[in-house]
Amino acid sequence: MLDTRILKPSEKPTSRPLAVRVLGAVIAWLLFTTCLAFVYRGLLDVTAMGGSCASGGPYVIEHECSPFVAAMVPVGIFGMVIAIGLHALLAASWGPILFGLFWPLIFTVLGTGFLVATSRGFDPWSGVFCGVLFLVMGLAPVVLLLWSDARLTLGIVSATGASNPVVRRVDAWRVTAGLAMIVAFGVAGAWLAGVVSDAFARMG
Repeated sequence: MLDTRILKPSEKPTSRPLAVRVLGAVIAWLLFTTCLAFVYRGLLDVTAMGGSCASGGPYVIEHECSPFVAAMVPVGIFGMVIAIGLHALLAASWGPILFGLFWPLIFTVLGTGFLVATSRGFDPWSGVFCGVLFLVMGLAPVVLLLWSDARLTLGIVSATGASNPVVRRVDAWRVTAGLAMIVAFGVAGAWLAGVVSDAFARMG
């Protein structure tokens, strides 16, 4: 059985002001979704070139990475790590718990990216295999995590700073509200990533 205790941040009550926790959650989630969108766009760019690219070095490069891929994919990877840390530090387990949900989000988004790339001409064997594998890796833990503790979708610590009671079932209201917040952050992050991508396109 999956021990989800290692996936959860502290459940201790917090005295951190609500405004700090809400602002910390918003900043962390926007940073995470924007950086994830950078990596998603980078995946589509690289698969459009056949699945690999390189930049710099003394050798002849068959497919050179675009400026966006070379600059923003590394930013996206490290930015997601920073966002997870910021959420744990500032949000104090308020709102959807990024520390517990980052794995499903990353693999689900990238799995979708591989399937989208396949529909655009990427090698179907590689694209479908990676897409399905990543989707399974992303979606399979979700049910286990939510069944173990549905607070992951809407907060281990309440707005007052007290620890919410454990919810050991898939709570429809919590899941719906939490997903709505995550989708909203996802849309905002995708828009911000699009703005950056368009800026790189204009520079190119």
